[in-house]
Amino acid sequence: QSRGIPVMADRQGALLQRPVVAPLLACLELIAFPNSRHAALSLARSPILGFNDAQAHALLASEEELSWWKKIQQHAPNNLVKQLAAHIERLVLQGAIHDVFDAVLDCSDLLVAYPDDTSRQNAEAWCALAASIGNELGHEASAIFNRMKALTGLGNKGPSAITTPSGGAIQIMTIHGAKGLQAPIVVVAGIFHAGKSDASLAVPSHHIV
Repeated sequence: QSRGIPVMADRQGALLQRPVVAPLLACLELIAFPNSRHAALSLARSPILGFNDAQAHALLASEEELSWWKKIQQHAPNNLVKQLAAHIERLVLQGAIHDVFDAVLDCSDLLVAYPDDTSRQNAEAWCALAASIGNELGHEASAIFNRMKALTGLGNKGPSAITTPSGGAIQIMTIHGAKGLQAPIVVVAGIFHAGKSDASLAVPSHHIV
């Protein structure tokens, strides 16, 4: 990636632990718990809204009797962020939770901060997971958030971050994952190193015997 070559791993661990997902979870948390100071700060400092330290401090120090969405609009870093926050607030009031995430992906700087194709697919997979949970639980934001937190607690046993490689991308795969596939060029990394490790372990065993 540092040389401009597109790279994609078939499995990247838990979906809910991917960096691009954290801001989406912060947004969901503020929707679910609109009085949460923690959620407001997490969302403000995320790439979705882009508050710096001074702006975030001013936001938290505000003593006006307003919702966090209104305070975010008042202390927004620029007019575009203010408009986005106002749009999200309207969607929240309408109960259009999943439209909020579409707006975040389309209108915020989240995918500017995480511009690679893998992050985009992770974000879309998270939105699909949120919609699936909503279909099961009735699209109640707090219920979706609580289920997400429960899934996060599962670690690597939770939903996996599985991506589909784009054209021309180098695919990094386990031997098991690559089984049955074909490619014009295949590089197997570490195969000789593994043999050396096995040999080095066998030698001490031989001496002990």
